[in-house]
Amino acid sequence: MLACYIFRFLRGPHLGSGTTFLYDETVKTYFPSRVQLYAQVDTTQRGTTDAGYVHYATHGLPFTLGGATIPAPRLMTRQGEPVAPDSLRSRSPKLVGTIGADFLDHKVLVIGVALE
Repeated sequence: MLACYIFRFLRGPHLGSGTTFLYDETVKTYFPSRVQLYAQVDTTQRGTTDAGYVHYATHGLPFTLGGATIPAPRLMTRQGEPVAPDSLRSRSPKLVGTIGADFLDHKVLVIGVALE
């Protein structure tokens, strides 16, 4: 399970997308091998975004953000940046994907803006 509060993973909200995505190029660096990452992926459930990016269903990569869990984010191929081995476990932020509207099912979104 990937957890924001442990490694300071960043995910940008992408509410124009109905789906939450993990970026394979970033996430793969947390697995001993690409084979182990793709063991969590259902390659029979392939999709393509409007921009032409390929993504697959997952069945073992839940993502926890605060108290909420995205049980089955999609894995988008050829997206993200690999993480250097010496910073894998550091608290520096790492962009691992985007949060889609599916994350907000049965929730209320409140966006606060700081006024100066």
